[in-house]
Amino acid sequence: MTLIKTKSSDLFVFATSLIIFIVPLITDQATLPKGWELPKVYFLQLAIFILITCFCLHRLSTKKKLLQRVSLKIPGAIAAILVLSSVVNLDFVRAGREESPIYNFLRFSGAPETILGNVFRDSGLIMLLLLLGFALVLIEIAEKRHLRLLLTTLLFAILLQSFIAILQFTQLANNSPSLLTRGYVFGTFGQKNHLSGFLLSGIVIALYQLKHGGIHFRTFNALAAAVTIIAIILTQSHMALIISGVTFFLAVGFEFGLLKKRTRLILGSALLIFITLPVIIVLLDRDYRYRLFIWETVLRSYLAVSDLSQLKYLLIGSGPDTLADFLLRTNGNLHVYIDRAHNFILDIFSISGVAGILLFFFLLQKFMRKFRRRLLNRDVFYLGLLVLSWMLRGLAHESSVVNIFQIALFVPLFMIAGTQSSKK
Repeated sequence: MTLIKTKSSDLFVFATSLIIFIVPLITDQATLPKGWELPKVYFLQLAIFILITCFCLHRLSTKKKLLQRVSLKIPGAIAAILVLSSVVNLDFVRAGREESPIYNFLRFSGAPETILGNVFRDSGLIMLLLLLGFALVLIEIAEKRHLRLLLTTLLFAILLQSFIAILQFTQLANNSPSLLTRGYVFGTFGQKNHLSGFLLSGIVIALYQLKHGGIHFRTFNALAAAVTIIAIILTQSHMALIISGVTFFLAVGFEFGLLKKRTRLILGSALLIFITLPVIIVLLDRDYRYRLFIWETVLRSYLAVSDLSQLKYLLIGSGPDTLADFLLRTNGNLHVYIDRAHNFILDIFSISGVAGILLFFFLLQKFMRKFRRRLLNRDVFYLGLLVLSWMLRGLAHESSVVNIFQIALFVPLFMIAGTQSSKK
C-alpha cells in the first residue's frame, strides 16, 4: 500500500511539473491578442480537470477519504462564496457571438459570464474552482521531498521565458529601437507585467536553492538568478524591479542571521512593505497613477448602494470575471475598459464583496498565527517569500491565468513546508 501511495504521489507531482513547464509556452498566434491568454486557460482547465479526476478515482479505488490532510471547512467556505456570488449574478452574460470555443455546448443566447468568464479571460467560476481543487489535491499528494522537483521545474520555465525576453529585446534593438520603450518585451505572455510577475519567483527560487546540491547545481542557480534579473530589467517593470530588491535583501538578511529569532521583525517588515510599496510606486511613476483612477472607480462603484437591489454587490460582489460589465453598468460615462482592478485585494472584493474580503483576512491571520514560529525554518521562509513576492506584485498589477496558477502552487507548497518542517 505504501509503495502504491508513493508511486501515485510521484506520478501526480511529475504531471504537475509538466504543467508548470508547458503552460507558459502555450499560445495561438492566429488569434492574437486573445491567443496569448485563452489557450493557456483552456490547457490549464483540461490538465487540472484530468489531474483532479485521476486523484479522486485513485482515492476511491483505495477506499480512502478524498481529503485527509485538509479540513473541508475553509475550502468549502471559499467555494460557497464563489458559487453564491456566481449564481446570484447570472444576469451578467457574454455576447452570444463570442462564446468560448471550448464551451460550444453552451451556445445558448447569453451564456453566464460568472460561470465562464469574460470573452478575453474565460476565468469564471469554472476556472477558479479548478484552481482551488488543484491546490487541495497538491496539499494531499505532495511531500516535502517534492519541493525541489517542482521549484526547479518552475525555475527552468522562468529561465526559458528569460531567454525569450532577451531575444525579443535584441531583435527590437536591431530592427525597431523605438518600440523598446513601449513594453514590447513580454515573452509568450503578450504583456510585460504578466511576464515580469512570472519571472519574479525565479529570483527567490534560485536564492533558496543556492545551498542545495553540489557545486554545479549551485552555479546553475546563481546564473539563473542573474539571467532572470536581466530579463526583468528588460521588461522595464518598475514594480518587479523594486520587489526583486526587496526579496533579495530579505533573503540576505535571513541568510546572515539578521532575522534570526526575530519572527516579529520578519512579519513586521513584510507588513510595512505590503502597505507602503504601492504608495511609493504610484508616487514615483506617472503611469502607475492610472491605478489610482482604477482603484477609486472600483471602490466607488461597489460601495455605492442606492437601493436594496445593489446591496448584494457590496456584500457578495458581482461574481468572477464580471468587473468590466459591472463598471459599465454603474458608470455610464466610463470610456475605458477595466476588467481587472490591478490590485488583488480589490479583485477579491469585486468578485465576492465584503464576504470575500473578510474571509481573505481571516485566512491571512490564521496562516500567520499557525506558521509564525516556523518562519525561522529555511524552507518555510523561502516558500513564504514566494507568496509574499506574489502578493506584493498583485498590489498594483493584474494577473495572467499563469500568475494565478503560480499562487495556487505557492500556497500549498508553503503549507507543506510549514507542516512537514521542524520549528528550528
